Amino acid sequence: EEAFFTPIWPPLLALFRKVYLCREMAFAKSMKLYKDATPGDIGVAYKLFPPDPASLSGSYPYEAAVQELRLLSKDFCPQKKLECIVRALRLICECAEDYRSYHTPAAPPSAAAIGADDLLPILSYVAVRSELPQLVAECAALEEFIHEGYLIGEEGYCLTSMQSALSYVESLHRLKPAP
Repeated sequence: EEAFFTPIWPPLLALFRKVYLCREMAFAKSMKLYKDATPGDIGVAYKLFPPDPASLSGSYPYEAAVQELRLLSKDFCPQKKLECIVRALRLICECAEDYRSYHTPAAPPSAAAIGADDLLPILSYVAVRSELPQLVAECAALEEFIHEGYLIGEEGYCLTSMQSALSYVESLHRLKPAP
């Protein structure tokens, strides 16, 4: 797969970017409006980000997930791109567990930090911070070129979650003014 997609991914992505240009522009507009937003501004529950983001010593909430998601643009193989999205979501879960422990230190570690309802706003925040408007086209292309067997399990859940977050971010500039 890697040998096949490496030479054709750039022109293929360029085609998808043309097809999804309007959605990409809406995503970019919201991304620009919300670039300095806190997780709470995008709907993340207070318990799932640090009470004082300045305490993160120069970084910002969910930075590890943002950095992982930014790597998606460096790969040319759909499977590797999908794995990047999965890793980003796993990092979100790890960060959410850490941030939740700031608020409820006595909570048992076996309790799940986030559910699906919490994941969408966090993933939206991470997508905004990624500064990658081409995520819209990348995810659309992945949906077309990933083997259908991967779209049933964890990978499919992660890709669908990412696409839902991207759609939400696309609508942010129409819903309310930026913070």
